[in-house]
Amino acid sequence: MDSHAEQAAKALASDLASWKSVEIRTRMGIQNKALPAGNSQAFDAVLERYIETAAGRRLCEHRTLNGDALDRLSMYYGDGAKFANVDYRRDDPETQQVVFINRQFWMEDRSDRKQVPPPLLYFYVGREPLHQALPKSTYLGQDKVIGRDCEIFLFPQVQWMVPQDQVFYLDKTTGVPLKVDAYRDAAARERNKPLWSWTVESLGEVDGHFVPLKSSEVSFDREGVEVMARQIDVESIAFNKDYPASMFWPVVQPGVTVIDSIANKMSVTPGQPKPELKKEAASTARPTYADPPRDWSATASNVSLVLGGAVLLAGIVLWRRRG
Repeated sequence: MDSHAEQAAKALASDLASWKSVEIRTRMGIQNKALPAGNSQAFDAVLERYIETAAGRRLCEHRTLNGDALDRLSMYYGDGAKFANVDYRRDDPETQQVVFINRQFWMEDRSDRKQVPPPLLYFYVGREPLHQALPKSTYLGQDKVIGRDCEIFLFPQVQWMVPQDQVFYLDKTTGVPLKVDAYRDAAARERNKPLWSWTVESLGEVDGHFVPLKSSEVSFDREGVEVMARQIDVESIAFNKDYPASMFWPVVQPGVTVIDSIANKMSVTPGQPKPELKKEAASTARPTYADPPRDWSATASNVSLVLGGAVLLAGIVLWRRRG
């Protein structure tokens, strides 16, 4: 008889390995519960449109919102061989600011975490599809989530930015993950002190595929106090659509700097860049913001982004001066 892991893997594989493409649109509402007095969140929602094909092409449109106002737009591309990140100007979200060409998608060079919006994120263990990782798991027993029978599997020390033990609760009928708890280590599991916990609130069926349509995620500090709450809603999801290959690589606008880490070079596309919009008067008061803290992996990643941005800015200034 098949083991619990083998049965769950078969159920998942018959689903995940069957589609030729997936397109998902999600909205994540964010509530920072650990803000210092007088601070406001820089953004309180994330909108993502993500497309992936069985051929390895990928696209993510990532928007952060502050209320109804757009805070920042970034685009991430993968043509199956190489990848590009495009940052847009904050004063003009239609205008590109800089383009990076990389060997890996988005931030996947910084950890083994798959860069894909939840709930799709939880169909992976690190970057390995869940059904392929299951034979290496430890079976922990059974429980119920949203009234459905689940089987529980442990994946120790998953290599996100901070290594962590991840415990998956998989629906016994479909194999779909309905809950994931993450702990720093075995000792934290014994104390029931998670780093974060993700739980499905609504499971639906779309085009024959079972999808967590609504879910929530909570992050905790070292004392077990809730510091961040996220609500994830799948606004739409579609399978097996066809997309042109050109969709998965950016068209770089005139005058935009391109940093190519593969060819180890920097260039500026021909043409004049769009003029900057007039800045607000220096006397205009600006609110103090505190970015919402993420889980341990994202916190470390943000530090890397800040340091990397400083180095990049210095390189661009020096390069232009020498030119």
